[in-house]
Amino acid sequence: REINMLSHNVKRGAKQFGLSYLRSSSFSFNFYDVQFGSEMGFKKSNEPIKAFRVMDEKGTIINKKYENIEKDKLLKIFKAMVTNSEADKIFNMAQRQNRISFYMTSNGEEASTVGATAAIEDHDLIYPQYREQGAIIYRGFTIREM
Repeated sequence: REINMLSHNVKRGAKQFGLSYLRSSSFSFNFYDVQFGSEMGFKKSNEPIKAFRVMDEKGTIINKKYENIEKDKLLKIFKAMVTNSEADKIFNMAQRQNRISFYMTSNGEEASTVGATAAIEDHDLIYPQYREQGAIIYRGFTIREM
C-alpha cells in the first residue's frame, strides 16, 4: 500500500510539472533493458529516460566534452572509488561481526559521490552522509579518520 501511494505521488508530481518519470512494475532491474545516452537534459514526454554515461562498456569515451580531464585527477577519482569499495567490505564485515555498531555500504554509488566531489573545488563545503564515504576519501581523509 505504501509503495502504491508513493508511486501515485511521484506520478502526480511529475504530471503537475509536465515531466516524465521512471516507471517500473517491479523492483527488479534488468541491465540489458536500459537505454544509454551521452547527453543530459530535461524531457517533457513519457518516452523512456536514457541512462547518462560518458564511456561505453569497452572504455571508449563517447561524449567528447569529458576527454579533457587530467590524468592525475582521473587516477585520484579511480583510487578514491576503489578505496571506498574496499573500505565498505572491511567495515561491513566488522559490523556483521559486532566489532562496530553501525555501517552502511555505498555499493554501486561510488562514482556518484566521488564524481560529484571531483567536479567541485577543494574549498567548496561538502556535507557527506550515509553511503557517501567516497566524498571524504576523495578529499583526502584516511580510513582511520572515517
